[in-house]
Amino acid sequence: SALLLPWVPRLADDGRHQSIADLGCGSGLLAAAAAERNPQARVIATDESYLAVSSSRRTFENAGLANAEARVANMLGGVARGSVDLVISNPPQHQAAALSQTSLARFIEEAARVLRPQGRVRMVANRHVNLNVALRESFARTRILDQDRKYMVCEAESPLSAVLRTG
Repeated sequence: SALLLPWVPRLADDGRHQSIADLGCGSGLLAAAAAERNPQARVIATDESYLAVSSSRRTFENAGLANAEARVANMLGGVARGSVDLVISNPPQHQAAALSQTSLARFIEEAARVLRPQGRVRMVANRHVNLNVALRESFARTRILDQDRKYMVCEAESPLSAVLRTG
């Protein structure tokens, strides 16, 4: 999350209701940064862990962030298809001590599902999972924003599922 944190953007305030989702929010650090940098936006943080959601709620409360909410959900359950401008995520990449490409693929698919046609996702992952390659399966444009020896931050725009819906 530390490598992704500086890449949590300020969205252009175009006068319409904007929505940001933190998928797999953990402590809520990324969602809190998004809420602070985008006071005009509604930030939804989800996690399947009750403990993580409780921690996120405390993070938002301590920071005085009224535009952020955390909820227990399977992925972004309850978030409408094509309703989000930005998804941020540090998805879990290990399941029972083994690398889980399946879990990463589910996070990417879920991000693509909820994003608006021009929406984007920013994720961080271990470099060896080739996040940039995985994102190309679901998005029209992808790029590496940052990387170090262990992690890679990627951005992907224009979910292919949205292109199919509108085209």
